[in-house]
Amino acid sequence: MVDVGMRFEMTLRLLFGHDAYQTASVESSSRGRCKWLRKAVKKLTQIVNSLDTVIQHKEMLLTELKALSTLLKEKNNPSWDLVYRLLRLAIRLVGYESYESNHGLQCHTPIYTQVPYQYYLRSADALQHYYNKQNAVGVRRRVAEVLRKEGMDDFQISIVLNTSEYAVKQLRSKKSLKSTRPG
Repeated sequence: MVDVGMRFEMTLRLLFGHDAYQTASVESSSRGRCKWLRKAVKKLTQIVNSLDTVIQHKEMLLTELKALSTLLKEKNNPSWDLVYRLLRLAIRLVGYESYESNHGLQCHTPIYTQVPYQYYLRSADALQHYYNKQNAVGVRRRVAEVLRKEGMDDFQISIVLNTSEYAVKQLRSKKSLKSTRPG
């Protein structure tokens, strides 16, 4: 079974990574614990502030974080109120808002997006990112060739592909696409 200090460290490492390594011993000190919790609330506030959500949802989240921050400044040994605030924050993060509903009311839908790192982390093949990138280059090359056949020059192709004219010329040089620059 994991002791409280290790749970504290593992929680902080979710947010701070290696910077929170060996913070388990700090958990027993109310002053050190509060310092780390204040850092966590500050970082969460920055993250929430950058969320792409409706204003009302963001305001609720920021209100909860401000209340947490206030509790952590007032006391070196936070009470159950802090725990309840953290639980409320977690509940609000997944979109629940109302106190009046018998079953809770999920007014906001959490959005999930996947960054490439998450996708490739699950892949069994360590070279999958390389293969996909090569495939993407191949697709861009084929698109550039189709656009060239439609009569576009390298500059126009670069606008369509949202890249530089130089990048289009590199695509062309990898495969025998002829220059389309009028000259």
